[in-house]
Amino acid sequence: MIRALRPPGPQDHFMKLADARLCPTRATRLNAENIKTILDADSMMCVHGGVSLGKSLAAERNLYDLAPDTSLYARYPREVPLKHFRADLMDALGLPADDARDRRLSERLVLEALQTPPRPHRRRGAGSRTRRL
Repeated sequence: MIRALRPPGPQDHFMKLADARLCPTRATRLNAENIKTILDADSMMCVHGGVSLGKSLAAERNLYDLAPDTSLYARYPREVPLKHFRADLMDALGLPADDARDRRLSERLVLEALQTPPRPHRRRGAGSRTRRL
């Protein structure tokens, strides 16, 4: 699943507790610094750690604050074949979808799209967004 980032909401935490608020921690501040670094370098990063420690929430909130119009959210279960992610990524980048396409050609098209400056494109069911992964 690849989608646009959602704006911050009053219940952005997984437990949905009434009147709960998100509070920045040393880890979320470090996450924000790392995201700033990768955005400046046009690079990629991986956030990993134990279950329910707030990795997804911190990354999505920080990306929304730092680059809301140039970020997409992607999340897949471990068992999803890579070809499904590749097809969704090509769709999100506005590239032509072709299941019969040579895998190397698909990868080259994705790399070229990621190396070009973000440009507006229309995703199915979404407003005009720009992209950065």
